[in-house]
Amino acid sequence: MATSATKKLAGTVLAVAIGLSRAYLRVHYITDVVGGWAVGLAAFSLCGAVALVVEYLRHNSEVSEAQPLAEWTASQSPTSSSERPA
Repeated sequence: MATSATKKLAGTVLAVAIGLSRAYLRVHYITDVVGGWAVGLAAFSLCGAVALVVEYLRHNSEVSEAQPLAEWTASQSPTSSSERPA
């Protein structure tokens, strides 16, 4: 089975080869090909950013369910010098 890095490298090489072949065959200008790569990279980056935000929000909802905000007091803060009330 191919590793993740091998799959990423193969995908990148394939995208570059297809783009350059389109310019070589004079089906598109090289600026069109580079623009397509830029749009693809921007879409990929946007999807990655959305995935990171969703993961962050899911993680925070798990933490807030474990200890509701209403029960949190300043005395429970790790930086607080006072002792916890009994």
